[in-house]
Amino acid sequence: MKTPVTKTDHLLEANLEWLHSQTVEWLREVDFWKDEATFFYNLLRRKEVTNAFPARELAELETELICIAGQDITALKTKLQQHEEQLKSLLSQPHCDQEFEYRQRHREIMVDVVTLENRIRDYKKSVFHYVKQP
Repeated sequence: MKTPVTKTDHLLEANLEWLHSQTVEWLREVDFWKDEATFFYNLLRRKEVTNAFPARELAELETELICIAGQDITALKTKLQQHEEQLKSLLSQPHCDQEFEYRQRHREIMVDVVTLENRIRDYKKSVFHYVKQP
């Protein structure tokens, strides 16, 4: 009986160029999330929105947005940039023993990306819930 192959198992076999392209895609996604955060901040600051939201819920949404945009997205982008630098170093040293560590780090960052992506999705659902109300 075969053991099912998971997405993270694939990272043990993927070539470094593929891992690089995935990291570049994550960096683009993080930049987009930052733009979205600015949009949501501006949306929440609009007078008609602030009047429509209950004050406590609006404060919670603003706090979560500050945490996501000001801390989490920034921290993830820094991790991704450092990860790319590690890859450059790895590629400049053929037969380097650090490749396994790089792949492990890639796996950890993948979990971070998915976790933050899910958090952002939940945040957007919360905002949409209030904006859709009459």
